[in-house]
Amino acid sequence: MRSPFLSVPSPWAALSVITALSLPTVARAADAAIPIDSARGQAASGGPAETAPSLEELDGKIRLLERKLEVKEEEEAARKEQAAAVTAGKDGFSLISADKESTLKFKFFQHTDGRYYFEDGDNKLPNTLLLRRVRPVLEGTVGKYYNFRVQPEFAATFQILDAYGELAFWPGARLRIGKSKTPLGLERIQSSQDMALVEFAHPTSLTPNYDLGISLLGDFLDESIGYYVGVFNGAVDGASRDADLNDDKDLIGRVFAQPFKNGRVEPLQGLGLGFAASWGKRFGDAANTELAAYKTEGQQTFYAYRSVADKASAVAYNAATKAVSNTAAVAGDSGTARAVGGQYRLNPQGYWYFGPFGLLGEYIASTQEVGKGGANAGEKATLTTTAWQATASWVLTGESPSFKGFKPRHPVSLSGGDAGGNANGFGALELVARYSRLDADADAFPFYADPAKAARSAATWTAGVNWYLSRYAKLAADYSWTKFEGGAASGADRPEEKVFFGRLQTAF
Repeated sequence: MRSPFLSVPSPWAALSVITALSLPTVARAADAAIPIDSARGQAASGGPAETAPSLEELDGKIRLLERKLEVKEEEEAARKEQAAAVTAGKDGFSLISADKESTLKFKFFQHTDGRYYFEDGDNKLPNTLLLRRVRPVLEGTVGKYYNFRVQPEFAATFQILDAYGELAFWPGARLRIGKSKTPLGLERIQSSQDMALVEFAHPTSLTPNYDLGISLLGDFLDESIGYYVGVFNGAVDGASRDADLNDDKDLIGRVFAQPFKNGRVEPLQGLGLGFAASWGKRFGDAANTELAAYKTEGQQTFYAYRSVADKASAVAYNAATKAVSNTAAVAGDSGTARAVGGQYRLNPQGYWYFGPFGLLGEYIASTQEVGKGGANAGEKATLTTTAWQATASWVLTGESPSFKGFKPRHPVSLSGGDAGGNANGFGALELVARYSRLDADADAFPFYADPAKAARSAATWTAGVNWYLSRYAKLAADYSWTKFEGGAASGADRPEEKVFFGRLQTAF
C-alpha cells in the first residue's frame, strides 16, 4: 500500500514548507544587523530602537520645505522689484527705476551730408562733405512728476540746444523752464530726424530756433488739441539765444488741433490745423543790429540789411521820394540798419496724412520796426517779410507717413530675412517735392537793404527721394533750384542756385 506522504503536495503545502525554511535565515540576518537586549528592549549599542516616521511627521516636513521655497521665491521677487530695469529699443537706451516712477533715456542722431553746387562758374561755393548735426539726447522723469531734457550739438561749434526741466503734475498743463525750441513754425517744431527733405524751407528762416523761457503747455481730448504759450528772451529770425540783450521779452503761443483724430472718418484722421504767433520788442545798435539775414537751402545768404560797409550809399535819404544820394558821407552815420521797436509774427499751419500720402504747408509773416543810426536816426519803417511753403510726399512701398515720421515695414536684410520673417527686406522708399518762397518788403529798398546785394524774393523748387533702410538709418538725396528777383548790380537778378544734397542719417 502506497504511503500518503509520497503523494504530490498541494500548492499550499509547498508554500508552508518554503516559509518554514526561510524564517530562521531572516531572523539571523536581523539579529546580525541590530542586536537586541531582550531583557531591556534596547539595542545592544545602548540606543532606542528605531521606528518609522508617522504620516503626520512626514506631512509636517513637506509643509516646512514648501514654506521655505515660498520664502525664497518671495525674497527673489522683492530683489527684482528693488532692482532697476535696463532696456534697449526703438526709443534708445532706458534705465527704469524699481517703482517705475523715474526713467533715464539716452538717444542719439547724426546727419552726415554732402553738397554739390552746379553752375558755380566762379568756384565760390565749395563742394563738401560735412557733419550737419551730431546730437546726443539725455531725457527722463524723476519722481513721476518732474521731466528733463538735455541736448547738445557737437557739429560745427559746440552748443547746448535743449536744457530744460518740467513740472508735469497734469497732462493738460506742464510748466517748462529752460532752453528749448520755440513753439513757432510747423517745420521748426518737427524733429530734425523726421524732416522730409535735407534742408528747411524758407518759412523756417522767419522763426526763432532755440530760446530760453518759461512756458505752459499741454494737450486735451486724447491729444487731439494741444497748446503751448511762453515768455522767452527773444531770438531773432532763424537764430538761437542763450541770454537776452535787453529787458524786453517775446510772448509766443501756439494752438494745434487734430479734430478728426479719434473719429470714424478715416481719410481725415491725419488732418491737423494750427496757428502760432509771437510779439515782442527789439532794439539793436551798430554792433548788434537784432536783425536777421536769410539764407537759401544751399546755406548762402541772399538777403541782409545794410551794414557799415554800405555807409556811402545810404547816408543821404529823402523820406518823401525814398531816394538815396551817393554824393557824400555824413559824419556819425554808421549806415547800419537795426531793430528799433516792436516785432510780431503770424503763422497759420497745417498738415494732412492719409495712407502713403502726406502734405504739409505753412505761411509766416514777420514784421519788424527798422531804423538807422547817425544822421538818419529819426528815420524808421515797419517792414514785413513773408514766406510760405507746401511739401508733398508719397511712400512707394505702402507705409503710412506722419508728422512724427514712420518706420519701414520690411527693413533691409540681405540674409536670413527681417524680424517679421520676410526674406531680404528692401526698406521703404519715399518721394518728396516742395515749393517754397520768401518775399522781402519792398519798402526795405534801397534805404535799409542794398538792392545790388539783397534779393527782393527767392523761390525754390526741391525734389528728393528717401530710402529708409530701417528705423535707425536713412539715405536721402535732394536737388534744389532757387531763382531770385534782384540782388545783383544794376538791378539784375542774382544768379540761380542749383545744388544737390546727400545725407546719411543714423538715429536711435
